[in-house]
Amino acid sequence: MLCLDDKILGTGLYYWDRAEVRATAEVDYLFANNGIVFPIEVKSGAAGHLKSMYRFLSEHPGSPFGIRISERAYSKQDKVVNVPVYAAATISYVIESFLRE
Repeated sequence: MLCLDDKILGTGLYYWDRAEVRATAEVDYLFANNGIVFPIEVKSGAAGHLKSMYRFLSEHPGSPFGIRISERAYSKQDKVVNVPVYAAATISYVIESFLRE
């Protein structure tokens, strides 16, 4: 994930959390690329809920989709693009590809 934090290219890696009574939420990483923010969740297995990511996407309509890094193969479902763990370093290329769709 550190390969995404490149000040020379103007990309950045951040974190998001929302602490409200009975409504806490957190996203593992926020990747800023060309002025667009993409939430990234890293899951240890193929399963896993993405409630916080969907909350972030609903509260930040400027983010076109989120990214889940997991054991799953490349895919897109709703507003979530899955990237396999072994290909995490390709996230910039995946974003560019899905933005062209």
